[in-house]
Amino acid sequence: LNRILNKLPFSKLHTVRYNESSAVINLSAVPELVQSIHNLSQFLILNINEDSIKNTVINARKNVKEFGKCLAKNKIMSIIHRRWQIELTASTRFIDLYHFVSLLKSNTNNTFLKNLCNSVLENFNKTISEIKKIPEDKAHGLSIYFPENKFQYNRYPGWIKLPCTYENLKFSRDTYWDDFLREYLGI
Repeated sequence: LNRILNKLPFSKLHTVRYNESSAVINLSAVPELVQSIHNLSQFLILNINEDSIKNTVINARKNVKEFGKCLAKNKIMSIIHRRWQIELTASTRFIDLYHFVSLLKSNTNNTFLKNLCNSVLENFNKTISEIKKIPEDKAHGLSIYFPENKFQYNRYPGWIKLPCTYENLKFSRDTYWDDFLREYLGI
């Protein structure tokens, strides 16, 4: 059945692919990357109600490389997902940071947003000094939390209790990323 589904043009019926990659991270460059993400998040919060910015974020989130699709979206989908791990039933809460920011940059006409994206990408390149992956994989070495919808926010797929909420993580406390997510997701 998986071979048949993978040949269909509707990619949501394709088998979930698990590609492994390994990245070398320059920890001394992380603070600058975090600050540039903070600045980007702040801009997105302030401008998310502007149609062009919101549509840019929606399209980037829709097309970005996702990670963590080993569990089902919900209890109903878990019945199908246990047997056939297809994109339609898979849950994702993490995206490739570099790919997301690249999509934002390439799909906006807003000069200020482009500059903020450039800052994140430049700091990202200083932080991730090398990555090993299969050639067709779009992974760039660092993912960021970005659930698909508000029902997934602060909920672990598989209905396991989280040890702490996302807002209690140091990254969330140090940046506006979680504030952006809540604003964008309507929480």
